[in-house]
Amino acid sequence: MKGYLKTLSWIFKLQPKSTTVGKHRDSDLCLQNGGVDEHHATIEWNEMEHCYVLNDLNSAHGTYVNDCRIHNAAVRLTPGDEIHFGYGGSAYKLLVDPADPLPVLPIQSATSPAGVRSRALSSSVTPHPPRRPRPASAGAKRSNLGTNIPEYSGFSRRPGSWASSIGRGLIFRNTSISQSCQSMQDL
Repeated sequence: MKGYLKTLSWIFKLQPKSTTVGKHRDSDLCLQNGGVDEHHATIEWNEMEHCYVLNDLNSAHGTYVNDCRIHNAAVRLTPGDEIHFGYGGSAYKLLVDPADPLPVLPIQSATSPAGVRSRALSSSVTPHPPRRPRPASAGAKRSNLGTNIPEYSGFSRRPGSWASSIGRGLIFRNTSISQSCQSMQDL
């Protein structure tokens, strides 16, 4: 797999296995802009994952992938990612040219999408409703949450208890307290 870093004015070909980036004269990509360390980063081809991986080598001003700072970490790159090393330099876009084009798979049969759907509907699996109801915690709407449970339905069996009704203030469950509050409001 061939990889390239593209700027507005030129294209840099990545090394087959590992590309070093930094100010050091032995770096594969030698950059002299501000914020680039002597040994700033590496870009390596990962054969197992079939992708490029960018490693920031604990640089002082970081490496940026798609405007996200990478500091002393490794990041998997995808084609089209925008990379900055340090500050004040060019933006690099990762381009990938596959060395071996993907194989063309032979067409087994010309089937229309309608034919595919009809086969799916004629399968031996028949959908049926669940055998038991879903628990209230499994995706119930908030407005209905707990309405079937006596303790939480707005009516308490304990004397002197109260429940809150959102947006309506407090609802007292003890009739003597409720009556005394009403008489105080009449004053």
